Amino acid sequence: MSTAAAIRALNKSVDGVQKVARYVDREFLEAMSVPALKSANEIVVRAKKLCPVGRTGALKNSIRVLKKRGWPYVVAGSKKVDYARIIHFGWAAKGIPPRYFMYDAAEMEGEKKQAMERYAKEVEKLFAAGAKRYSYTRDARGRFTAATEGGGA
Repeated sequence: MSTAAAIRALNKSVDGVQKVARYVDREFLEAMSVPALKSANEIVVRAKKLCPVGRTGALKNSIRVLKKRGWPYVVAGSKKVDYARIIHFGWAAKGIPPRYFMYDAAEMEGEKKQAMERYAKEVEKLFAAGAKRYSYTRDARGRFTAATEGGGA
């Protein structure tokens, strides 16, 4: 699978999870965010390794995971480290070349494939547990479908 195809597949699965999210309970949603948090933390570790370090290391220290509506995402910079975007994307008028350390951290080929496989396995376990709890079965295409009306705990 190419990188672009893998990213499209991941985006579709994330979109699907977000669509399903409004129909499942909070406990299940929190469990779904655990694999995403693990993946985000792996990206933080790689980004800190790739981040250019100046005199203070403030940019490197500003790389962290935040959550929005329970879903994690990786950021660099803060009010004090307001130059993170300039270092990452560059500033042609000032002669600052782009470094793309955050993109590179998210796209490291060998590690990315392994991380995506781990994430997919974790999500699959959660869907299987949720399907059992809410009485869902897989159809011929592997999609979850309602087996009974209102089943589960």
